[in-house]
Amino acid sequence: MTYNYYLNFSNNSNKISIKLYLRENKYCIVLNTKEFIESKAGLSLNEVAKKYWDSKAQKVKSNYIGSPEINQYLDLFKSNIQKKVRLYKIDHPDCNFDDLRTLLIDNTKSKKDFYSVYNDFCEIKKNEVTAATIQKHTRLLNYIKEFETAAKYPINFNTINLFFKDKFCQFLIDYKKQSNNTISKNLDFLKTYLLWAADRGLTSNFEFKKFKMKLTETDVIALTQNELEKIYNFDFSNNLAYDRVRDVFAFCCYTGQRFSDVCKFKFSDVKDNVWYLRQQKTKDVNNVPLSNNALAIIDKYQSQGLLKLPTISNQKTNSHLKNVMSSIGLNDLVTITSFLGAERIETTYKKYELIGTHTGRRTFITLSLEKGMRPEVVMQISGHRDYKSFKKYIKLSNIVKIKEMNEIWNDDKSKITKIA
Repeated sequence: MTYNYYLNFSNNSNKISIKLYLRENKYCIVLNTKEFIESKAGLSLNEVAKKYWDSKAQKVKSNYIGSPEINQYLDLFKSNIQKKVRLYKIDHPDCNFDDLRTLLIDNTKSKKDFYSVYNDFCEIKKNEVTAATIQKHTRLLNYIKEFETAAKYPINFNTINLFFKDKFCQFLIDYKKQSNNTISKNLDFLKTYLLWAADRGLTSNFEFKKFKMKLTETDVIALTQNELEKIYNFDFSNNLAYDRVRDVFAFCCYTGQRFSDVCKFKFSDVKDNVWYLRQQKTKDVNNVPLSNNALAIIDKYQSQGLLKLPTISNQKTNSHLKNVMSSIGLNDLVTITSFLGAERIETTYKKYELIGTHTGRRTFITLSLEKGMRPEVVMQISGHRDYKSFKKYIKLSNIVKIKEMNEIWNDDKSKITKIA
């Protein structure tokens, strides 16, 4: 079977369609690639072909605007069709040309496009992942739509390739001012969707598996032991809202759990000073031993007749937290480094401006390690499945590093006699 591209006039007289012809003996299947070459009215097909089309190389000439994108798409389109035919013939050795026609034309017509399938994916996943995750997928979908318009890059399952990745990443840097790490997260969300679609036979394009964005080490914001004690003991009796937000945040610091799980936490989940938790994000069961400070917070609200901690929305909690931290004087300057492509960006904040509900989880992990708790035990309590995801939360203070260095290298046994 031969596979060759040819130009045809479309219904729009200013557009010349590019179509793939599959021929075997006297039989022929014509597939519309949905790509085209624009021409000025009055030009013949031969004139357009001579000016913009290389029939021998089977590609658009470099003098046509957008030729790299079109040619990459055409290569991928042909490759996908060839693969589909090959696999079908392996599974159906007695198939005839009409069977192939049905496979390539009829099935293609009935398939949904990239966007409608993505919407289906989000709808289905609502019962499996958190609302925040669905929001991130929806936001990514809007980015892709904006990119398609701005870059004039046609979006379908076949055009999601490495060329798309390069242009889309540049779009997120230039127009959305996203850091490399944020872009990497967006690519991961896109890969999750595309893998889901591929598993269901909605795409046979697996180039997305090659998508990568170089990550830079993130600045981990955590409280020191002194800062945590200051927050825990600060008198907010004149401000009930701040008092409650402080207590909920401190509970996150003393348990290492996500704010979403703390919001779902009921005092009846505690048995023998252990919180029996089913994590909202991972659905895993986690048994969390409760420290004296965590139990004191529970006792405070149990004595008021409450059945759970007085949590409010994540957004309102973060807003109040910044005021709480400002009230106790968390004004140390902290410089955060990020990268937009190759550009290094350094921004300085007061520490209280960087505190959010997730700081509690980071604080628990950091302080637990500083106090000498083994990493595998900390991971068990925090509910991390692997060290890779756990590692990003770790930030040991300089004091701990100096202490460890002195204990290991400056003890009596390790002293080296001075050379004469």
